[in-house]
Amino acid sequence: MKIFHGNPGFGSKMTYSKIMNFLNRKLILRLGTLDSYNQPNIHPVWFLCQNNKLYVETNRNSSKVKNIISNNIVYFCIDIDTIPYMGIRGKGIATISYNNIKNMVIATKILLKYKSCLNNKISKIIINSVKTSDSVVLEIAPKYYSTWDHNDF
Repeated sequence: MKIFHGNPGFGSKMTYSKIMNFLNRKLILRLGTLDSYNQPNIHPVWFLCQNNKLYVETNRNSSKVKNIISNNIVYFCIDIDTIPYMGIRGKGIATISYNNIKNMVIATKILLKYKSCLNNKISKIIINSVKTSDSVVLEIAPKYYSTWDHNDF
């Protein structure tokens, strides 16, 4: 995995270990796709980092899915917008999983990361959506990470 310094002259780039710790935090990933008019779309999503991949559960009819079917190159950004600034952005290849068994495992992990349990309204809605195949999971294989960490200031 290539790791670049995303803000040369300010702070430092993150190590691989720090990147993995950062990606396990309860943060929002902004997913960039291109629509059928080649216009950018930004989608804020919950995500899971596992085995050097980023995973997102979403409705199978969402614009994210439609855009990725047409062009599977995506961009992403995960950051903290308070001092000290930290973040990761990158480019990757997205694939769509229609496998309900695999998707249930991933969706459950995402829900536990963000909601800490499955006994709440949003978790029940998402779990049911995966069971009925209304949801899919996007698997993003990052090509690189461009990172910044301003904790040095």
